[in-house]
Amino acid sequence: QQQQQQQLTFSPPTSPPNTRSSYPPQPFLPGMSPSSYSISPTSPPAAAKTFPAATTGVSLAAQFLMSKQCAAMQANLQDEMRKTSTVALSRGDQPGFFAQVVIISTYLLRKALLDPHLSITHIFISIFFGLLAGIAFFRLGNGATGLQNRAGAFFFLLVNLMFFHTIIAQRFVKDRKVIVHQYMSAYFSKKAYWVSLVLSYIIVVPFLTVMCYGVVVYFLVGFKVQGTAILCFLTTLALTSFAWTTLTLFISCATHSVIQASTMMYLCLAVFMLFGGLLINLNSVVALLRVLEYISLLRYSYETLLVNELSGLTFNLPGGKRMTGNQYLVEHGFGVDSIGRNLSILLVFWVVYLILFGIAFGRMQENRSRRPKYQQLLLQPAEVMRAKLRRMPNPLKMDFPLPTANHNASQKKKKKREKNSRLSVELV
Repeated sequence: QQQQQQQLTFSPPTSPPNTRSSYPPQPFLPGMSPSSYSISPTSPPAAAKTFPAATTGVSLAAQFLMSKQCAAMQANLQDEMRKTSTVALSRGDQPGFFAQVVIISTYLLRKALLDPHLSITHIFISIFFGLLAGIAFFRLGNGATGLQNRAGAFFFLLVNLMFFHTIIAQRFVKDRKVIVHQYMSAYFSKKAYWVSLVLSYIIVVPFLTVMCYGVVVYFLVGFKVQGTAILCFLTTLALTSFAWTTLTLFISCATHSVIQASTMMYLCLAVFMLFGGLLINLNSVVALLRVLEYISLLRYSYETLLVNELSGLTFNLPGGKRMTGNQYLVEHGFGVDSIGRNLSILLVFWVVYLILFGIAFGRMQENRSRRPKYQQLLLQPAEVMRAKLRRMPNPLKMDFPLPTANHNASQKKKKKREKNSRLSVELV
């Protein structure tokens, strides 16, 4: 170490640059003395300026993290992160809450209408499937086939309506990175964007789908032509669409890709369909699986539509038998006076899904806005950082495994070379 310090010693020249004791003259810039470029190893140590010796056993990164410059960088970083927090703009520069809701809702609705996947799916395809279902179940009668077709028509309408709204959630998964980027850039507040999503993607777009789909099907199939029956039919479809869309958006926030979100949605839809009331008789469900029947969103919607349509009707069965709609409902495990209860349950489901969607939306922002590891280390208190640095191994002394097949032989050769080099140094 003393020899290295003497070699790195700089001093002003004691003789002209042409003497033998100095190094050969080096090229110099105009206006500067060539003597300032000469290095003399024989200079007296009193006038020397030496570099500080490197601290043994501590890496350069650890020395920097324990320096004053690092402390100043921590203070600046904390100020910058405080400025770019969730309230990045001041209250005077940022628009009000309702103004943000209006702006974001208008943006989302325009985007939904201009997007061919959303607009074509929710307008044209809903009308097309409404016409298809209306022609397939055209003018139901009061016989045995009419009773069977009514049960199948309601189930098909509900399942098809749920399939329509899965595209909204899939589109939301693709746009999630843009939403996080806009939120971190302080374009809007988190609550305003959540309310705008509820108004545009959960209420307006599904309501338009229900109106285009339900009205066409209702009059083509030939259901009850009564004001209360039509209102109950559209209300049931609307609440089912709102609850299912909210559930799909919650799944989209909780997952990380379109494939995961689609898989979870279709699993939930399969459970809802299985315990919806058509594929399995509700009276024969095993007690162990009774919980799945109660959480099935499709079961309450299907029961409401059946009770709304079959109550007060009489059907002529083969053999001269007659069956009322109430008898059919009781045989298949449905309640006769369950319209109000089912609509209330659908509303409760929607509120619960809204709460879950709000929580997942907030956590999605936090999960996607994690700071890098070096910022996490720099933003920690000095005592915690120093304690972690003491436990950190020196990267200059770490033995990294070589990517070879014979790893043990390479390690032995490496240790032998290190031993030979140490012996040679000692001999020198």
